[in-house]
Amino acid sequence: MPYYWPKDLAIKTSEGTATLLPALRRIIKAADGEQPASDPLTMTEVVGEQTAPRAIQLRVLAALAVIALLLAGVGIHGLLWFMVSQRAREIGVRMALGARAGSVVRLVVGQAAWLAVAGIVPGLALAYLATTGMRAVLFGVPPADFLTFAVVVGLCLAMALAGSLIPALRAVRVDPITAIKAD
Repeated sequence: MPYYWPKDLAIKTSEGTATLLPALRRIIKAADGEQPASDPLTMTEVVGEQTAPRAIQLRVLAALAVIALLLAGVGIHGLLWFMVSQRAREIGVRMALGARAGSVVRLVVGQAAWLAVAGIVPGLALAYLATTGMRAVLFGVPPADFLTFAVVVGLCLAMALAGSLIPALRAVRVDPITAIKAD
């Protein structure tokens, strides 16, 4: 082929490069003494060099996803904390009328679950649309990967429930008499 000068030589072997490299250098030197035989790399190293930019992008994306998940948890925590403070009188009346701590915790955690579902449903739809648009970037993972979506939904629910624990415990500690007299 005119103007074709190969610069790389790829060899498939079951032996390690330490035993193969000296023999390979002798063969190359015998064929053409001016050809260099340096920088031996394994296929893993070659693939690593080629995919390094994408790996960095994925690490940044994963870090941003973790930050978004933590911000969502803090947001739900703050919203539920505010809800408990706004409904302190109602919770106090419920407890004065005999509501058990478990029902008050269910009230707050149920509110968190509804908030999570309200975010997860449109989030799943948008995520599906985004992954179909990123089909070329996804390698070995289908755009509608059930396991990935299930793990994300589980993480979101877990974060919502974790964010609701402290406000739920605060709601249980509402003193009925103080809450009723507050107004």
